[in-house]
Amino acid sequence: MERWGCVVTIPIRSYMKANHALAAKFSEWLEIQNYSPHTRTAYNALTADFCRFIRSRSLTEVKPLDVREYLGYMHRRGFAASTMDRNLHGLRTFFDFLNLGGLVASVAPRFVHTRRRPPRKLPRFLSVEEAGKLIEAAESPRDRAILEVFYGTGCRLAEVAGIRCEHVDFEARSIRVTGKGNKERIVLFGSMAKEALIAYLGRRRTGFLFQDEITSQNLAVTKAKPNKDESGIWWRGAWSEYPGGKGPGIRHYKWLGRVSAMTRKEAQAKLREIIGPAHTDRPGRIDSPLTTRTLARVIASAALRAGLKGVHPHTLRHSFATHLLNRGADLRSIQELLGHSSISTTQLYTHVSMTDLLAVHAKAHPRG
Repeated sequence: MERWGCVVTIPIRSYMKANHALAAKFSEWLEIQNYSPHTRTAYNALTADFCRFIRSRSLTEVKPLDVREYLGYMHRRGFAASTMDRNLHGLRTFFDFLNLGGLVASVAPRFVHTRRRPPRKLPRFLSVEEAGKLIEAAESPRDRAILEVFYGTGCRLAEVAGIRCEHVDFEARSIRVTGKGNKERIVLFGSMAKEALIAYLGRRRTGFLFQDEITSQNLAVTKAKPNKDESGIWWRGAWSEYPGGKGPGIRHYKWLGRVSAMTRKEAQAKLREIIGPAHTDRPGRIDSPLTTRTLARVIASAALRAGLKGVHPHTLRHSFATHLLNRGADLRSIQELLGHSSISTTQLYTHVSMTDLLAVHAKAHPRG
């Protein structure tokens, strides 16, 4: 702009701070609305990325064209079509929140639709023989119990990590688990899974079903911190009721002493003195479940020893559903056991193996 022969630069107003403040409010709203931690983490990352994309512009001025440009930006970054669909759904939730607060008159992402995706590929499932081979490859009673629970119940990874001994009914061979959306359901397990669990648990009937044992694997020799003059021994664990306000599953390191002053066995004894009786619900006590990463690593290691490729925790869930279907279980029962709200979702997770289809064809077709 020119005034009286001089060029005057008018500063452009930036809305970056206001945008990030709205994203923070959205994060609080997700928690209040009881969204799962995984969903909140994904949505927080999405809103932060979108705020960076629009830069100094205001979220209240976003148009459908801006959302289309963001989808194109994700496509150029190599995002899969399914990821773009999830992110579009997340943006719709975010702008629904802004609309609920009266900040936007219309929800721009709801005027944008992605291209129709090709049909989903059926994920791999194990045969009954392969599932048995996988379980036999377990290295310890704990690992065998983990594999038996995954295959015997069809639970998701996070569901198995959250199971407590108090939720297991050994007489009825059932477990009360909390699934997506904090929905509780009852899952069942067989006699072989029961034997594996009892062999692993012994007399213990409290705490998390699969817990973080106090062993030498949890004691890490680390480099010295700035206020320490030499390397030390630390305990790596997850604190469920840590006084500092950290929630379940937060990794915390507890200083036990200098390397020159104690052995690992002495460090374990000191840790037991510090935490007292393990796996109680009293404030300040440690109640440490195995992490989802550790559970997944148990399955991957067993699959490697069994000579099976591409086996993940969800492979056992899918195998569970497929084997039930192949042996005459109806979809409605499988839906209940898997915890699906819609029968159409169960149909994506279950299918009949080619061997069984060939047997049906041979038996039913006139020229089979």
